Amino acid sequence: MKNRFLIISFVILLTTIIVFFINKSNTFEPASKSYSIETFKIDDGWGYKILKDDKIFIKQNFIPAVKGNRPFVSEMEAYNTANLVIIRLDQNKLPTITIAELNSIGVTLLN
Repeated sequence: MKNRFLIISFVILLTTIIVFFINKSNTFEPASKSYSIETFKIDDGWGYKILKDDKIFIKQNFIPAVKGNRPFVSEMEAYNTANLVIIRLDQNKLPTITIAELNSIGVTLLN
């Protein structure tokens, strides 16, 4: 179990590093053409904006579903969460995220 966690953490870290160096812009390609994602740096971490027609649709400074106001640890974690929200919106579902979903996309929940 611990080895699996280490492997998953390493893959997520490696993916984050690769994406960071390939695309230094704060805008990535979201799962939908209807929405766009912008990540932004805040005091101790990252947040995201989901835009529709170049207007802010959702602005998330902190990790959703987690107690307290904790920013995302990395830009990639913020981006992946925004992408999951967009997938839900495209499926006409509420843009809510659970702790289990955050875990499944590798969001760091503990500092």
